[in-house]
Amino acid sequence: MVQPKNRRLLTEAAGDVLAKRIGVNPRGAWAASTAYAQGDTVTSAGASYRALVDHTSTSTAPSAGSTWQLIAAAGLKGADSTVPGPDGKSAYQIARDGGYGGTQTQWLASLKGADSTVPGPAGQSAYAAAQAAGFAGTQAQWIASLKGDPGAASTVPGPAGRGFTPRGAWAASTAYAVDDLVTADGSTFRVTTAHTSGSTAPTATTPGSNLALWASRGHPHR
Repeated sequence: MVQPKNRRLLTEAAGDVLAKRIGVNPRGAWAASTAYAQGDTVTSAGASYRALVDHTSTSTAPSAGSTWQLIAAAGLKGADSTVPGPDGKSAYQIARDGGYGGTQTQWLASLKGADSTVPGPAGQSAYAAAQAAGFAGTQAQWIASLKGDPGAASTVPGPAGRGFTPRGAWAASTAYAVDDLVTADGSTFRVTTAHTSGSTAPTATTPGSNLALWASRGHPHR
């Protein structure tokens, strides 16, 4: 009775003899620009091929023909899985698995590098940048070149200004319009409501409901 170990050796030996008889020399995955001898076997796109003649491969993958013999075709593609894979670990979780013991906030803070102690180069002025871009004038000329052309004159008139009408000394039983200016007792008053004056002259302390004190009477020098 042949022992299992001896049976394996016999099987391997028989395989070697068979390979030598049919001229098979496994070369692994096919590669371009590679010298192959008759009997070399390669794999490509899931299929296996045997070289029928000595040759150097091109950039075209092997196919059944005068150069290659198809030994085993590629198997059919299986159906896509309908079961989603597990979620991957976050970088923080991987750090924890690697032995990190701090909180996520501490871990994020640890990722920040130290601030540089070397100051960066000074930035160019706008004039220097203009020179680098090809401007050849002086700084005064460059500043002058930034001034745009005058805009067109506006065709929209501005709002009418507010005018005041001096009416002199206040008088009783007189019609006054809004913004009329009158004087009484050394002060000046502006008419706030159109009205016909009564018999009582306004004063700085009691201008009345239709007038507003505009300029009060000055104090005489002593």
